[in-house]
Amino acid sequence: MRDTREQKPWDFPEDDNCEGTIATTLKTGDYSLQGLEDKLIIERKGCVSEWANNVVDERFIRELDRLQHFKYRYILLEFSLRDMLLFPLGSGIPQFKQGGIKVRGDLMLRKTTEFQLNYNVNIWFCDSSLYAKQVATSIFKRVISRESSSTT
Repeated sequence: MRDTREQKPWDFPEDDNCEGTIATTLKTGDYSLQGLEDKLIIERKGCVSEWANNVVDERFIRELDRLQHFKYRYILLEFSLRDMLLFPLGSGIPQFKQGGIKVRGDLMLRKTTEFQLNYNVNIWFCDSSLYAKQVATSIFKRVISRESSSTT
């Protein structure tokens, strides 16, 4: 399942393990699985600039609070740890504007670590959208396997 508000949505093709992608409105997060939408949530962040805004945004903190209701909770970052630590370098933000940016790599590292510790959320640096989608697919398969074996 994919939230209808996704800007650059992933589609998962139909196969033996998947009936394809269903676009629907998710109350929290961007991706889940039909039948497990109350247990699994994946939040996707497409660029380091988006993450920089999120780590200091109270609305995002409220989203982290909502994630606590899920057994399996993930945030997939479509950039590398290096990209985050060097931010705003390489972000596409013009150099003349970079001096005014208050959120830097060290702050994002601290907040990312705090989110993992305080909210028990799995945060993965996936380097790209392609790799993040592969991680999401793996998460889906593992959660399906775990949930189906726990019901037998």
